[in-house]
Amino acid sequence: VDHLFAFSDQGLIVNFTHTFPSWKEHIQDSVWLTTEAMTPGCGRDCYSPWKDVVIPGQVDPERIEKIARWNLPTAKRDLIMNFHGRHGGIHEYYERVEVRMKLLDLADLPGVSIGGFTEHYFEI
Repeated sequence: VDHLFAFSDQGLIVNFTHTFPSWKEHIQDSVWLTTEAMTPGCGRDCYSPWKDVVIPGQVDPERIEKIARWNLPTAKRDLIMNFHGRHGGIHEYYERVEVRMKLLDLADLPGVSIGGFTEHYFEI
């Protein structure tokens, strides 16, 4: 490996695969840092868990502080899981992102909160 590439904000489709369609011929074996492993338009063909690293997006000090402030002991939680962000039901880039689309199937289950962005995400 002689190069390290960093991609964020769905870079593999928004900024990458359409502007550099021959990437597989040139940088397939390079290490990638990305915010999403299964990206729209590229999916499993792009990410390799054997060499690439996924770093969650938007984990800045303010968000870390909010997560810590609203954290509850397990026994006091009403939800077993939540996801609020972009998904194929509200944004076309995510229509082929399997994980996010499968989350939508769980939205009506008890103890689950799934949907688009919400101002009070950390309080959920």
